[in-house]
Amino acid sequence: MRAQLAELEMIPAGTAYPKTSTRTLRDTLRHLSAKADPETADAESKATLDKERTVASPLRAVRGAVIEAGRREALAARREPGVPPYVVDRVIRRLDLGPAH
Repeated sequence: MRAQLAELEMIPAGTAYPKTSTRTLRDTLRHLSAKADPETADAESKATLDKERTVASPLRAVRGAVIEAGRREALAARREPGVPPYVVDRVIRRLDLGPAH
């Protein structure tokens, strides 16, 4: 990550890259670097990571509860007459994979 940040800093100011793009990329790289090695992160990055962790934990709990409720409903639907089991299996599989898929 440090090499990427150093390379980003070497992009000449007169290039066609918009300043906002390089700033966004720099911030993203610093954030990833701080996540990879929090010990070497600056104070601002550490504060951002701490805030992210305090928000992420309750969100994970809510997401887990919602997925579990969906699984329960899908399993209840499987017991209903006329509901094809392969459809329920597909729904459960998508719930298990999560939002990224």
